[in-house]
Amino acid sequence: MSKPILYMMLGIPGSGKTSVSEHIADITKAVHISSDQFRKHMFDNPENITEDEHSQIYDMLDYITTQILKSGKSVIYDANLNQYIHRKQKYSICGKIGAEPKLIWVKTDEEVARMRATQQADLHPAHRPFGNMRPETFNRLLKQMEEPKKDEETAIISGNKINKAEIKTVIKSLNQSV
Repeated sequence: MSKPILYMMLGIPGSGKTSVSEHIADITKAVHISSDQFRKHMFDNPENITEDEHSQIYDMLDYITTQILKSGKSVIYDANLNQYIHRKQKYSICGKIGAEPKLIWVKTDEEVARMRATQQADLHPAHRPFGNMRPETFNRLLKQMEEPKKDEETAIISGNKINKAEIKTVIKSLNQSV
């Protein structure tokens, strides 16, 4: 039996992480876990969560991810993993249970992502359930973005124009290395 895979999503707000995640789920049948969806259902004011609430969301996501991976199913972790410290925690989960981590960087031109996140989000409520992001929030998250380290095996998918055929090719090549 092959190892379950943890697909970890990396990309600035509006890059297309959720759209790519949905395609990966369709292609691989991996379980798609979205931090935005959990946030929406866990808190009364999900647009302005506290640090404690943020930690609660990620603790819940990590727990659920661990249980699904232990069951032998793959998971798509659709959340803000733009800081190495957060990715490192997911690598640790994989190491403890024998899952294979795969970092997917949805790389998108900053201005395309900015427009999607701050001006066009209301057009896609399923992907951006909180509507348009404030520009200052986008800028703060942009500054927090840490590109993959040299030792992080990373697959890059263009988020400028999301193409399912490209995603399928990238996922196929990633899964051949498992």
